Amino acid sequence: MFIKELDLKFFGKFKYKKFMFKNGLNIIYGNNEAGKSTMHNFIEIMLFGFKNGKDENDEKLFHKYRPWNSDQYLGALTIEEKDKDYIVKKDFYTKDYKLFSKLKNSNTEKLISIDDKQEVGEYLFGIDKSTFVNTLSIKQLSNSTNEELAAEVKEKIVNLSQSKDETISLDKILKILEAIKDEAGYIDNPKSLVSQYNSRVEELKKQKNKTLESKKYTLHLAMEKKKKQNMVEILDEEIKTINNELEAFRISLLASKKAKADEVYNEIAQIKNELLQYGEGNNIGIDDYEEALKLITVLNSMKTEKKRIEEEMIEINRDMVLLEKESNYDESTEAFLTKLNIDYKTYNEAIQSINELQEKINQGTKLLEQNDLEEINKFEDTYNKANNNELEIVRINNLKNDSTEHLVTKIIKGSKVKKVLSICFGILFLLIASGAAFAGYYFENLIYYYGASVSIISIILFIIASKANTKLKGLNYELLTIKSEQEELADKLKACIDENSKIYTQNKCSTIIELKKKYDYNNSVKEIALEKQKLLEFDNDNLKNAIKNRKIIEEDLLSRLVKYNIFEVTDESVKKVSDIVLEKDRTRQEINKKSILLDKLQQNYRNIEKELDYEQKRCNIILTTNNIKCIDEFKSIVNNNYKISQLKDKIVGLERIIDNILDNYTYEQITNILDTHDTINLSTINNQSFNEEQKFKEIQNKEEMKVLIKKEIDSIDSNIESIEEVEKRLVSIEEEIEFYEDKIKEGTEKVKIADIAMQNIMLISDYIKGDFVPLLKSAISDNFKYVTSGNYKEVLIDEDMNISVVNKDNEIINDLNSLSGGTLDQLYISLRLGLSNLISDNKKIPLILDDSFIQYDENRLKKSLEMLSKESRKRQVILFTCQQREINIVKELGIECNIITIIK
Repeated sequence: MFIKELDLKFFGKFKYKKFMFKNGLNIIYGNNEAGKSTMHNFIEIMLFGFKNGKDENDEKLFHKYRPWNSDQYLGALTIEEKDKDYIVKKDFYTKDYKLFSKLKNSNTEKLISIDDKQEVGEYLFGIDKSTFVNTLSIKQLSNSTNEELAAEVKEKIVNLSQSKDETISLDKILKILEAIKDEAGYIDNPKSLVSQYNSRVEELKKQKNKTLESKKYTLHLAMEKKKKQNMVEILDEEIKTINNELEAFRISLLASKKAKADEVYNEIAQIKNELLQYGEGNNIGIDDYEEALKLITVLNSMKTEKKRIEEEMIEINRDMVLLEKESNYDESTEAFLTKLNIDYKTYNEAIQSINELQEKINQGTKLLEQNDLEEINKFEDTYNKANNNELEIVRINNLKNDSTEHLVTKIIKGSKVKKVLSICFGILFLLIASGAAFAGYYFENLIYYYGASVSIISIILFIIASKANTKLKGLNYELLTIKSEQEELADKLKACIDENSKIYTQNKCSTIIELKKKYDYNNSVKEIALEKQKLLEFDNDNLKNAIKNRKIIEEDLLSRLVKYNIFEVTDESVKKVSDIVLEKDRTRQEINKKSILLDKLQQNYRNIEKELDYEQKRCNIILTTNNIKCIDEFKSIVNNNYKISQLKDKIVGLERIIDNILDNYTYEQITNILDTHDTINLSTINNQSFNEEQKFKEIQNKEEMKVLIKKEIDSIDSNIESIEEVEKRLVSIEEEIEFYEDKIKEGTEKVKIADIAMQNIMLISDYIKGDFVPLLKSAISDNFKYVTSGNYKEVLIDEDMNISVVNKDNEIINDLNSLSGGTLDQLYISLRLGLSNLISDNKKIPLILDDSFIQYDENRLKKSLEMLSKESRKRQVILFTCQQREINIVKELGIECNIITIIK
């Protein structure tokens, strides 16, 4: 467990300041007044608070660290333990604090509920503020003489040995308890207050016996009154019982409503559990799914057709090989007629191919129209414009950061100073020259006239001022030009930003990155559309070629049919010529037919391959857009969304049923009512046989009886009042007796409690001496031996709490005053480290030291830092220091640590 982060949002001089710590050794270095003590106190206050003003020191700290120039006073502290972070957030004005927990790889903070009286440090570390301050938060000892320092260390060790708290002195507590006993006194001591109180009680009891004689009749009346009051109480109990029955009847009705609602809630819970199996669903569109499904069907159909064509082409090639062997006749008129029939068939097939191509082109054109290329191109222009604007914004910002304006302003300021100084000194020298000339005239002395020559200097200065003025005009003009350019740049920057904001709003984007994603998507759609466009162009070329071929074939056929006086290409004309050699040319015709069919199949095969590739790309775009790998996953998600929608609708219906069952109540209201009446036995109430009206009448009758009895009681009270004047003195006596008896009892109990407290304190002290002191002595000795490099081997604490140390020569030093201030400091640090290990147990609570090594020389400091390095392997150690030497020694020794420098 270690402190991971300090977040001083508004605390002392700090504002929005964060410090990151690491597990192990952390050194926080800063000059005086840099804020080290502020950070140290911030840690203690975040862990243990201000105690709501109960502590005068806490009240001073509250006002000391309250920000001067802010109405906020808050901070946060993060503590890491294994794979979890604990975050405490405090508002010191409202006294409100909250503790959260968060797993390392999660951003979700979970609120931890702890007792309002318990502080965060008590919850996490299992110790209170006093224990933390006295063990784990170590500050330097006071600047005292060696004798005072030795006494201070000895007092702290004795207090710890007797009470486990260095601030609690057992002797002082026992003296306080003795003073309490002396103040209370004893009955057998005539001079004590308790004895005087006892004498007064005996005197008052004698007076009481005399007064009791007059009270006998009053007692008789009181007994009669008591009987009447008992009757009223019985009636009250009976009325209460009936009211309880009425309340139980009402509660039973509510319990019935709750039971019915619980059944429906259970059904809702089952549905919600079922919803958890389906997850939160996906926002995939059903239109995309249907489109993808159609494309898959088309693709499967195309693949089947492709396979069929492949098989048919293989079959035709095999048949053509066989037919070629059979067709071995000479080419003659028969060959001519055969070619005629083939050409005519080709002619008809060309017409059919033309029709098919036209149909295919029409379908492709319709599909292409679905992708609005003009709109895509417009979007592309919009994106280019937005991108250019972004580049222009960057360029303008760079130009605006130019320091030319500042430089020109600085030069103008210097020129103005130069101009003013030149004019002032010019006037001064002119006055001096005038004075000298006047003196020469007045005193008729030529020497004074030489002084008038300084007017030349004034003339030179005026010339310099004139040139400076000319330069100033030029610089001012240049400054105006720069400012004008800056204003133009600002206007241009605003125009670019406004235009981009408008573009982002129109395209439902917030940044150029989101617009780029849309641009990339449209680009892919455009590429597919262009691919389809190329296919259409290819089909158009095929159509033109087919029309051209049909024309050539038609002309060729006519040229041959004319020889037989046939001037049109028809089935009859061709059949008429073909019948001549039909039988003989059958084989050859079959070959030609299969050859043509093969060509057609090859053409169809190529077309199917292109269309298959195009449709496959469309399908992949839909799947990629929805982040889906295959159509089966697509189908599963759509079915899952449909099931989730059904279950949510069912929950809404069941919630309406609950509203009808609960009527004007909420489920929480009924539950709270039933919880507050959990002692009512509902099983005794028969809702069908219960008569509510009859119960109300019974209550009314009993109330009337109460009124009559109370009138009788009032009559008795009036009789008692008539004789009470005589008995008033008895009440006064009894009250006085009770007062003095309470005083006697209070004094006796004080003495008794003080005796018990003294006995228990001594028992606890003896227990601590026998159990805790050996552990404490061992811990102090180990640390003291290490930090003093073995110069002192052991710290001894005897039964009378006398403290001594054993040096390396086995000499026992009983007088701690003989130790140096630095050695006493080392003894104190050893004490606190040993105690902190005993107190923290297995929790690895962070150890904090604040300028604890001020009085140490280099050797002592090295050993102390080595000891802290060793300690940091077991827990986090935080060392605040105002000296650079700790950091230098750590680096020299190669000790791994996290160094934080606070800049004042």
